[in-house]
Amino acid sequence: MDLEKEGLEKATTVLPGTKQFVMHVPEKFFFEIEDHVRSLQYLNGIKINKKDWVAKAIEEKLEKEDGFDVKNIPKERNINVVLEDTLHEKLEKKISFFKKFRSFSKKQFVVEAIAEKLERETCIVNSLSSKLKDSFQSQHSKN
Repeated sequence: MDLEKEGLEKATTVLPGTKQFVMHVPEKFFFEIEDHVRSLQYLNGIKINKKDWVAKAIEEKLEKEDGFDVKNIPKERNINVVLEDTLHEKLEKKISFFKKFRSFSKKQFVVEAIAEKLERETCIVNSLSSKLKDSFQSQHSKN
């Protein structure tokens, strides 16, 4: 497994009985986790930090998937990305720029771009869906 490609660094021992590794995540995802943990701390009075919350999330997923059958592993899905030369060139320049300051991959950038666009457009789709539903209900309530 290519750790750089996966956004991970090799695990190291910090304290006896523990392992630590750095995982690169999109900034938005980082702040979502941070805000969620802060909300748990202040609104529910739960004494937890981000490191422990992430460890608990991993533990819960491992428990949920304990005894998981190999044939139930989700298939990897691929997206065919086709870019015009000028757009691809801009993308490569941006990735090269980011790599001067930190580890960054084209895959990470593209996934972030798709996630951001999905988030922006989900509001539009939900609004249109709601209007369509209201229109449908008003037409059928008149009959």
